[in-house]
Amino acid sequence: MSSTLSDVNAFADKMSRLIALYRLEPMNGEAQAAALGAALRVVSEDAVTVEAGLEVSDVEDHLSLKARLLARQVDHVQVLAGAPAEDLAALARALSDDVTPIPSTTMVRVEMVQRLDAPQTPAPLPLAGDRSSELVFLDRPGGQPRRERRRGSRLGPVREIEELTAAVQAAIERGQWMEGIHAAQALIHLSPRIHEDSRRSFSIAVKRRLPSPVLRQFIEFAVRVPEEQARVAEILRWIGYDAVEVMIESIGATESATPRQFLHDALSDTPSAFPMVLALLSSTKPYQVRHGAELMGRLQNAEGIPALKGLLTHPDGRVRAAALWSLSEFPDPSVVDTLRQALQHPSAHTRAVAGRAIGRRRNGALAMPLVAALNEERDPDAWHELLTGLGEIDAPEATAALTQIALEKRSFLRRRGQPLERRLEAVRVLGESSSPAARQALEHLAVEGDPPIRAAAEEMLLFLDGVEG
Repeated sequence: MSSTLSDVNAFADKMSRLIALYRLEPMNGEAQAAALGAALRVVSEDAVTVEAGLEVSDVEDHLSLKARLLARQVDHVQVLAGAPAEDLAALARALSDDVTPIPSTTMVRVEMVQRLDAPQTPAPLPLAGDRSSELVFLDRPGGQPRRERRRGSRLGPVREIEELTAAVQAAIERGQWMEGIHAAQALIHLSPRIHEDSRRSFSIAVKRRLPSPVLRQFIEFAVRVPEEQARVAEILRWIGYDAVEVMIESIGATESATPRQFLHDALSDTPSAFPMVLALLSSTKPYQVRHGAELMGRLQNAEGIPALKGLLTHPDGRVRAAALWSLSEFPDPSVVDTLRQALQHPSAHTRAVAGRAIGRRRNGALAMPLVAALNEERDPDAWHELLTGLGEIDAPEATAALTQIALEKRSFLRRRGQPLERRLEAVRVLGESSSPAARQALEHLAVEGDPPIRAAAEEMLLFLDGVEG
C-alpha cells in the first residue's frame, strides 16, 4: 500500500522530533521512546519515502528530518512498512550527529548523494617565462600590448592568459574536468586586471573556450564532487546569460534538488534567468514546476507573481506548496490576499503551507485571519502548522490567541474548549517565540493555567532562562 503525502509529512514530523531529542536531550530516554513509537506507528502499514526536497526544507528548522538529510548529503530515505524500531533509531541518531555514518538496512534504505572520490587539488599551473617586473595591458582589441615596469610584479595578463587558455583547452581535450575548472576559474580572475577597453573581447574569448557542452561537464563533475561546486558556480555566474540555459537544463533533469542546490544559488544571482525560469512554471512535469517556483521566489521579479498565483489551482499539492512558499518571499502587498485565500483551500496540506507562509511574513495584520482559520480547521496536521505559523508572528493578536487556546480547557459542561494536547502545543509555540510578549504570556499561564498548563509554562520559562543565560 503506497503512502500519502499526509503520511510523509507525519513521518517527517515525528522523526524531526526524535532527531531533536537525540541531539538536544540525549538523556531523555522516556521522550525519545515516545517519539520513536510515534514514528513507528506512521510506517506500521505503509512505506514512506522522504527526499531532501526544497519546498519543505525551507519551512523546517535546522534539526528537522529534511534539513538533516540536506546537511548529511542524503538524497532520500525509504522506510518500508513494518520497519523495526532499532533501524529507525539508528537512522535518527546518525542524522542527529554531524559525523556518524548514516546506516542503510533492508527495511530503512538510505540513498546518499552520489559523488566521486575527489582527486587531490592539482598544483598551481606553471607560468612560462621569467617572473620579471613587466606588467602587460591590452589597450584595445587587436591592439599591441602596452608594457609597464612595476617593481616586484609578476608577468602580466598577456602571458598568463596564454598559459591558462592553453591549460583549459588541454584539460577539456583530456577530460580532466577538475584541472579545467581550476584553470577556468584562474582565467576569469584575470578579468579585473585587463584594461577596460579590452575586457569585452577578453570575456568573449573566454566564453568561446567554455561552450555549453563543457559547462555541462563542469556541472556534472561538481554534482559528484561537492568541493568543486563553489568554483563551478563562480564560473557560471561570471559567464551569465550564456550559462543560464545549461543550469536550468541540469536542474530540470532530476526531481531531487539537493545535489544541484549550488545551481539554484547561482541562478538566484542571475536576474537575466527570469524568462527561462518563468518557462519552467509551464512545464508538464510537476517537479520542474516546483524548481521554477522556488527560483522565482529567490529572483523576486514581480512579473512572475501572476504565474505563481496561477499555480494554486495546480493538481499537484507540492506544486501549490512551492508556489505559496515562493509568494511569501515577495514584499509586494498583492500576495497577501492570495495567501489569506489559500487558508480556505480544499486541501489540508495546502492550507497548512499557507499558514506557515503567512507566519513567515511576520505581519501582525495577518494574525486574525490565521486565528479564524484555526477555529475552522479540522485536520490535525494542518491545525498544527497553522498554530506554528501564528507563533511566528510577533504581534499582540497572535500572542493573545495562543494564550486563549492554552487556557480553553474542555470539560463536561464546556465542550467547545480545546483538547489538552492542543493546549500544550500552544504553550510550546509560545516558548519557541523569542518575543517579550510571548514570555509575558508564559508567565501569565504559569499562574492562571490549570496544573498541566502551569507545569508546561514553567518548563518553557526554565528553558528560556537557560538559553538566555
